[in-house]
Amino acid sequence: AALVALPALRNFLDDPREGGCGCWPELARWRGNGRVPFLLAIALGGAGLTLAMCSILLRSLRDKFIVAAGVGLLNLFLFAVFLRPVIARVNAFFVLQAAFHVGTHGASFYFFTDSAKEFPSGPNFSPKFYVTTMGTVASLFSLVGMMCYSRFAKGWKYRALLKASSFAFMVVNCISAIVFLRWNLRVHIPDSVFMVASSAMQSVIGQLSWMPCTVMVAQLCPDGLESTMYALLSGSQNLGLFVSNYAGAYLLHSLGVNPTGHEDEGAQFANLWLATLVSACGPIVPLLLVDVLVPDLGQADRLLDEHEDPASATAGSLFERWCGKGEFDYAPFADKGGGNHAAMSVQQSESDPGIELARSDEPL
Repeated sequence: AALVALPALRNFLDDPREGGCGCWPELARWRGNGRVPFLLAIALGGAGLTLAMCSILLRSLRDKFIVAAGVGLLNLFLFAVFLRPVIARVNAFFVLQAAFHVGTHGASFYFFTDSAKEFPSGPNFSPKFYVTTMGTVASLFSLVGMMCYSRFAKGWKYRALLKASSFAFMVVNCISAIVFLRWNLRVHIPDSVFMVASSAMQSVIGQLSWMPCTVMVAQLCPDGLESTMYALLSGSQNLGLFVSNYAGAYLLHSLGVNPTGHEDEGAQFANLWLATLVSACGPIVPLLLVDVLVPDLGQADRLLDEHEDPASATAGSLFERWCGKGEFDYAPFADKGGGNHAAMSVQQSESDPGIELARSDEPL
C-alpha cells in the first residue's frame, strides 16, 4: 500500500491544488451532504468494535453468530433509512451475498496441511505449497479473470452478469467438495493437480463476480463524497464478510468439523464436504432479490438519478421523506465565484404533487 505514496505526493495525476490548507476537511460540505455518511461510518466502526468485543467475551459460537447477524441487520437498516434508495438497495444485495457465502477456510486449512500423523488419508500439503504456490496461481488467474471481464462481460447488464457469475461461482466451489470426499483419487487425479486447477477456476469466476460490484460501488459515489462513500460501502460489505465468518464457524461446529491439528483427527473432516456445499450455494439465495435490489441497467449507465442533487448521498431517503424533505435543506450550492448559496429541493415526483419545486436565495 505504501507504493502509492510517491505518485500521490508527486501528483502524477495532475490534480488541481485546492485553496487554503488542503489537510483539513471542508466544513461546509461536512455539515451538509457529508454529515450522514460520516455518522454512518462511525456506526460501522462501532459495529466492528462490537463484534471484536463479542469475540473476546462470548464463548458460545451460537451467541457470537446471533450478535453478528443482528449487527449486520442493523447496518442494513441504517443504510436503508438514511441513504438514497438505490445506494441502500445495491449495498443490501452485496452485503447479503457476502454474508451468505459462509466461511469454511479455517477447517479447509487443516484438511490440506495436516501431516500424515494428523490426517493419514489427507492431501498432506506443505504450508509453503498451500499458501505460496496456490496463492500465486490464484493471483495470476485473477488477472485472467479481469481480462475475461474486459473482453466479454463489460457490456452486460448488471442483473444478467450477477446471475451468470453467481451460478458459475457456485458450480466451481461445489467442485471443491470432490476433494473433501476424496473422489478425485478414485479417478487418479492427484490432490495437488486438482486443487491448483480448482483454485485457478475459482479465481477467474471470482473476478467476474467481483468486477460488477466494484463498478457499481464506484457509480454510487456522489460528487465530492467519492472517497467517503466508497470506503463506507466497502466497509459495509466487509461487515457482511465478518458475518459470514461467524456463520461458517457456527456451521462447522454444528456439523462436528472442529480440527485442531492433533494427531489422528481425520474423523473431524467427515462433514467438511457438506459445509463446503452450503458455502457454495449460499450466495445464490440473494439472487432471489436481485430484480428488486439491483437496477436493470448497463454498466455504463448512470445509477444515481440525474434529477437529484449529484452531491447528495441522502436525496430521496426514507428519513428525508419522513421529515417531509426532498433533500437536505442545509446542502450548500455555491457558484465558482463564491456567490450566494441556494438551497434547492428536488422536484417532487408526479405521484405526489403536494410539494412543488422550491428555491430559496437566502444564505444558509
